[in-house]
Amino acid sequence: MAFIRIKSIQNKHYAYLVKNIWSKRKKYSKQKVVSYLGPLTTLERVKTSSIDLDYSQYSSKTIYKKLLAQELLDHGFEKKRFAYEKDNIKVNFSHKAVTKNEKPVVLELNEGFLCTYTLTKLYNYRPKHLNPKEEGLRYANLLLQAGLRLNQQTFIELFNKVYNLKKDN
Repeated sequence: MAFIRIKSIQNKHYAYLVKNIWSKRKKYSKQKVVSYLGPLTTLERVKTSSIDLDYSQYSSKTIYKKLLAQELLDHGFEKKRFAYEKDNIKVNFSHKAVTKNEKPVVLELNEGFLCTYTLTKLYNYRPKHLNPKEEGLRYANLLLQAGLRLNQQTFIELFNKVYNLKKDN
């Protein structure tokens, strides 16, 4: 399983997609860089607001877009024509792109990282139909990796939608 690792080089931070590889012969794991994701930009929250969605009305991709858009607005971004922008950083949901000056960038958002990689993974998520507990953990990790911090009720409603679970009455 790949994850994002931050490396500091000359007081600048860069994000890499890495995976652990186990050496049977040497009996230890080693990290291997899968790809470079871009320089890291830390965002400061300028306000806190909430969003109230009727999850039955929207597709999961539309819900992700609305939740991430609210996070970006709370971090000082402005809605422009086709993207959310701040300080030459653009987040374009249609192209699943996060860039600064037209180059890939990684945004530190809450406990996660919003970048082209995490945005694409989130938009392409499909349940593997493991048991609901395992799938819920996998899904929660994916949301956190992309920088979304959801309360328990919101997560349950969203998970039920994507996992196609029936709500208990």
